[in-house]
This record gives sequence, C-alpha cells and structure tokens, in this order.
Amino acid sequence: GGKRGKKWKGGGSMFEVGAKMGRRGGGSALHPTVLPIYDRDGSDESDGGGMGGGGGGGGGKTAAAGALKRYDDCSDPPSILKKDRSSPIHTKAITELCLLSDGSRLATAGMDNNAAVAKLPLPKGGTDGAHYAGHTAPVLAVSLSQDCDDPLLISTSADGTARLWRAKPPSVGSGNPGVAKNPKKSSDPLLLQLDSPAGNMKAAASAKKFGAEISAGRFFYLDKFLLLGYSGKVQVVKYHIEAEENLNDIERLRRHNNRYKSVAKLDLESQYTTAVGCVNSFSSPIVFAAGSNRCLKVFDMAVCKCAHTFEDAHAKAVHTIAVNEVSPFVTLPLSAYDVFVTSAADGCVKLWDLRSRMSVGRFEEHTNRVHKIGASLSPCMRFLASGSEDKVAHIYDLRKGTTLHRLHGHTQCVSDVAFHPLHSHLYTSSFDGTVRVYVDK
Repeated sequence: GGKRGKKWKGGGSMFEVGAKMGRRGGGSALHPTVLPIYDRDGSDESDGGGMGGGGGGGGGKTAAAGALKRYDDCSDPPSILKKDRSSPIHTKAITELCLLSDGSRLATAGMDNNAAVAKLPLPKGGTDGAHYAGHTAPVLAVSLSQDCDDPLLISTSADGTARLWRAKPPSVGSGNPGVAKNPKKSSDPLLLQLDSPAGNMKAAASAKKFGAEISAGRFFYLDKFLLLGYSGKVQVVKYHIEAEENLNDIERLRRHNNRYKSVAKLDLESQYTTAVGCVNSFSSPIVFAAGSNRCLKVFDMAVCKCAHTFEDAHAKAVHTIAVNEVSPFVTLPLSAYDVFVTSAADGCVKLWDLRSRMSVGRFEEHTNRVHKIGASLSPCMRFLASGSEDKVAHIYDLRKGTTLHRLHGHTQCVSDVAFHPLHSHLYTSSFDGTVRVYVDK
C-alpha cells in the first residue's frame, strides 16, 4: 500500500484530508458531523453538505432534486409485485444488485461473467440496458458511483480483476441489451482494468497481480477512492479518468492516460475478505470490512487505523454489510447513520449501533445457510429487506424485528435486495437471472 502522507498531484493524501475532516466540528469519527438533509419545505438544513463541509449527497443536481421531491416516510412497505416490470437480465444467477443514488439506474453482477446496467423504471416486455463483458469468471460485486450525470460502475470478479466502466451506455434497443443504435458514435465503456495492488503506473508494469478473486468493490469518499476486497485485505485505490470529450478514436488511444494506484492496504488478519461496506454519499472516513475469521472491523481512514473489532460477529463469516446511505429525498436524525446491518450464512441479519458498539437487533425469519444473501435498509429507516434461500424476499419491521411481508415471485434463491431512494419500491435479484420490482400500491 501507499505510505502515509504520500501525495498525489493536486492535493494532500487521503489521510491528511481525512484527519482534517475528522477534527473539524468536534464530531465523532464514527459518524458524520453534518449531513445533506432537506426539511419538508425543501430548505437545506446542512451548512457544509458533508462531514466537515466536504460536500454531500451526489452533487448539486441531486441536491436540487431532493429539494423538490420527498420520500413518503409514512408509506407502506413494498409488497405488490409488478409482473409487467420484472425482467430477465442475466442468463445465469445474479450475485449482487445496486441502485444509483437518484434511482435512475440499476446495476447487477452475474455468474455469466457479465455486469449489467439498466434504466429505471424497467420497461415493459424487456430490459432497456447494456451488458458489460470482459471478465473471464463470475462477477461477484458491482457498485455505482455517486455522480448521477456521468455515473461509473466498478465490477469485481473471481478472475482476480476489477473493471471500471462508464455506466451511461449508448442508446440501446429494448429487449436487446448492449447493442447500440449508432455504433459509430459509441465509445468503449471500459475505462480501467485493475489487476495489480500496486497500480498501473509505469513502475508497476511488472508488479504482482491480485492473484485471487476480488470479492468486493465499492466507491468511497464521494467517488474519490475505490475499495477492493481480496485475500484478507482491503486495497484503497486512487484513480484518475482522462476526459474524452471531442476526441476521435485515434486521439483516444493516444491519450489513454486512465490510471490508478494504491494509497493504503487494510489487513483483516484473515485468509479471505468476505464483505466490505462504506458510505459514499457523504464524506465519511469509516470503512467496514469482514473476513473469513468471523471478525468485523471498523476502520477510521482519518488516521488509517482500526477503530474497533467485533469479534465473532456472526456464527459464520459475514458476507454482507449494508450501511444507511443518505437519500436526498428523506430527512433523518444524525443517530440514524450510526447503525448498519450485517448478514451471514448462519440465518441471521444483525443490526449494529456504533455508539454502543454492539448488536442491537436480530432478524432470523429468513433462510440463509449456504449462499451470500443481501440486505438493505429503507430510506425511512423503518424497514429492513433481506433475500432468502426459500425463493422469497423478507421485509422486516426494523423496530419490532418481525416479518411484515414475504415477497413471492422468484423461482430460485433471492440473492440481493435494494430499496429505491425516492419511492417505496423494492428491487430483488435471484439465481433465476431476473430482477423483480415490488411496490407499496
């Protein structure tokens, strides 16, 4: 990993920036001091837009949208299947699912070695989106950046590589994903291939490769960094994407200066990295990571140290960490961002509180004994959704811990779930290769 204090062009290291942000305002390092939240009349209640005034929630366009629209925090949980909006996306099992912060796009990872991005709402009769091919083994994780105008997609795979894509694909024909209407004007969506912990600079041309599956990939610190989980470690990567406006194909090849380098490496003291989580919608220095030793670690990147370790967090290794991302369409108290959930193949989803540093809730009415199953917190923090191996998704009451709905519709294991940031909708993915949509009314 990179040394502490080492600088990139254009500013200080992430540690220097993080340390300043952690000190400013006297807030705890375990939760943000200022959040980009909006009152019911649309006024901005924050004075800085992020921890220490570091910007927030996805840029001015998303913030403006938040001032005009509101998430209905009194709505019922989504329980009605929209059959005409459910679409097959992959030819094999879907392993992970995520939504863009404004709810305009959906990304999936598949066992067919592809990642996919689709526009929301899903159209009737087919998926209007694009497939991203290039991995030579199953795609294990996907994550979308915070920038809603020109989003990026990170995909990680069992082939030992991560790939950074432009997630705004060219126009495609409905029902025929990935085929551009005007191929001459389309550009290669692949921006970077990350295959070495050291980076792709000239000095690292012969550097050691990851050499193992990259089980997790996340954007971090308002898209400034990438987190890659592999072999009991989490690599923190800084990347640079060259602007491609007004370049023809030859100029694009000549000026292919997209690059990345490692700035830190977090050691989990385990053989494998099983889950990585972080908040990317505001400037929080906190990183969650879990390994095959069943420990869950909380890292404070302001000082690049492990702030706390939850020993034996689950009876089996944690495979999902779900944090409360800031939705620009809902107002929550600061305390809501001190909680997160984890799930494991012990049939349990746990709710954790960073203030007490202990588990404060258990949800065990779903089935999870073998596979990685996702979980998601609703924007209003009233509901928790979880996948399940019994072909249904479960929606729990976050306060009471009881099941409110069992959502049928898939024909195989429900692998992941994600709430829409604006509407009371739930998107579910399955080993049957489909994504299904549930609404409240």
